[in-house]
Amino acid sequence: MSLYAWGQCDVPFSGGIRPEKCLAYWEADSNTHPAFRSHLEQAAEDLSGGFGLAMVYFLNVDTVGHAEGPTGELMLKEIRSSSKAKMLSPE
Repeated sequence: MSLYAWGQCDVPFSGGIRPEKCLAYWEADSNTHPAFRSHLEQAAEDLSGGFGLAMVYFLNVDTVGHAEGPTGELMLKEIRSSSKAKMLSPE
């Protein structure tokens, strides 16, 4: 399991389980599309390399989801915007 920009991923859970790879929230720049894109690329590499699970946290989607709910129009807009971040070319 690999976790990117994930809060407290360095803290064991369920009897001592820890992810094999952890980029903790406070160590990551989790509020920009370039950082999100980088984390997605790293997670995809992890999955290609044999990891069974990779998760990426993105503050923008989380914030809108808490404020507007999971099915609101602003949430869909943020998800679309975040999805486009993966397609942006690095500058």
